[in-house]
Amino acid sequence: MIARGRAWFEIVAMTALLLSFVWLWRDSFVAAPAVCLILFLALGIGAHTARREAAADVGLRFDNLASTLVDALICVAPLIVLTLAAGWFVGSTSFRLSLDAAPGVLRVWVFALLWQYGLLAFFYRRLGEVLPGSMLPALAASGLYSVLHLPNPLLCGASLVVGLLSCWLYRRSPNLVVLGTVQAILILCVAGALPVEWTGGMRVGPQFFEFVERLQNASGAF
Repeated sequence: MIARGRAWFEIVAMTALLLSFVWLWRDSFVAAPAVCLILFLALGIGAHTARREAAADVGLRFDNLASTLVDALICVAPLIVLTLAAGWFVGSTSFRLSLDAAPGVLRVWVFALLWQYGLLAFFYRRLGEVLPGSMLPALAASGLYSVLHLPNPLLCGASLVVGLLSCWLYRRSPNLVVLGTVQAILILCVAGALPVEWTGGMRVGPQFFEFVERLQNASGAF
């Protein structure tokens, strides 16, 4: 009973942290992202430490790198092809390959790795302690993952699908490095292939509304 109560407290605390950051204090001071990251990692590491979970237990490992990569590519390749085909069909593909893009790609990879860590090593594992079976924790974790992308409709839908795939892959062969890398590839494909009218500029929370308003004002200026 105490263990379940602790798991619920951790789930609620992490959800409150991320939602409040996205919607309330993301731009309130310069160091807000750093503060959020510190609290995010503190909650995660605290939960792992309390349960004596090692890095390999949560998916920070390399012994299953090849098998996880094969499984992930089989699952994600159709999504990548579909995204690129949609971008080609509407004529919106705008990839720019240059050395200047390297820092941006690295930031996307780190961001994707952190998201996969939060989704899988934290939410999916903790929800597995309080919900029965394997499907309910996956649905709940993916649902939270989707909610964190509100009100962007494309990202909400995509994050739900990707979240479910990630949970299935993680249960089959946990490797956060591979899953984070695959998500980074998906993010880059969506951002580079689809029109901003569809992606909402990859914004969530109040930033989504601000982006849509700027887009509408720019369209009305012509």
